[in-house]
Amino acid sequence: MTDKEWLREYITQYRKRINIPFTVNQRVEYVEAEWLDLLKEAGCVEICIGLNVGIRIVRNEILNRKMTNDEIINACHLIKEKKFHLRTYNLFGIPGGLLRLIGKRLNLILLVIQMSP
Repeated sequence: MTDKEWLREYITQYRKRINIPFTVNQRVEYVEAEWLDLLKEAGCVEICIGLNVGIRIVRNEILNRKMTNDEIINACHLIKEKKFHLRTYNLFGIPGGLLRLIGKRLNLILLVIQMSP
């Protein structure tokens, strides 16, 4: 949903025809203020993002999800700032997850949880 023109038209039609609150699954890399404003206008109440794992090397090298912890944290802050409910998806026990680094994974998850009301 990065095409804002399409989204604007969709919002107009959605509000006319359906107009029920909804949830969106979104990649961290595409979270931006204008997009969130459009979703809010359409009736979106919750944004779900995949943190996957809090260990950068596992997330980037094994899962091929090229996002930094800072990008995740900034996206979560923006989602909460725009007054959406935030839901995260997390993977535990992934091969290569390096059990000894579990504390780093939990630190990222705890940072995100602290943003919730």
